[in-house]
Amino acid sequence: MDSTTAEVAYYFAPFLRVYTDGLVERLIGTDVVPPAMNSETGVSTKDVVIAPETGASSYAPLTGSIYHNYLTSLVLEADIIAVSVAYRLAPENPVPAAYEDSWLRFSGWFPHWLGGVKLQGICVVHPYFGRKSEDDVGKVDDNASGGRPDVRPGVDNRWLYVCPTTSGFNDPREGCAEGKRVVYYETLGKSGWSGEVEIMETEGEGHVFHLFKPSCERAVTLMKRIVSFINQE
Repeated sequence: MDSTTAEVAYYFAPFLRVYTDGLVERLIGTDVVPPAMNSETGVSTKDVVIAPETGASSYAPLTGSIYHNYLTSLVLEADIIAVSVAYRLAPENPVPAAYEDSWLRFSGWFPHWLGGVKLQGICVVHPYFGRKSEDDVGKVDDNASGGRPDVRPGVDNRWLYVCPTTSGFNDPREGCAEGKRVVYYETLGKSGWSGEVEIMETEGEGHVFHLFKPSCERAVTLMKRIVSFINQE
């Protein structure tokens, strides 16, 4: 990181520090994996340069090794081509910038590049649904909302910081409490879509455990489930 004499304004362990001069110091996920051929898996990765006339651009560094390694394994197991979107990161670019970037790639240049791609299904793996309940740890104090009546006490302080326009704990951009994850699943099934909806829970494991322990039995089971979903007729 660049040197600074400024004081720490926000510290969100173990992810980042933000200083009073605006400098953001990321503490994890800063390693960069260059595009190359993986000699062990035979999977090749490359950058996709988006020209200005396409109406899109890439803002973030290359994917870090933990995601890169898992995606490479998925490509090998499922025998597919995968595209990883480098979206803008918060807090420099507050939410919903990341959502907008991802949707722009999918709705804009993906169909043009792939020649009329059609969405067949979606596999949402360990999405961020916020805290388990409004009483969970990591909440802001009563004054953290800055007097905003639309922010309820108990909102996760990281979320409040990366999305200044949030309406609070029930903001659909943040997700929802654990019980409402099932509501999301049920609502999707009733949306009028003619396909099938399934939900899978890995008991006894934390968020994105499969990235940190890709060789453990439960991570292997999850990988097989994802591959089966992708390759279904």
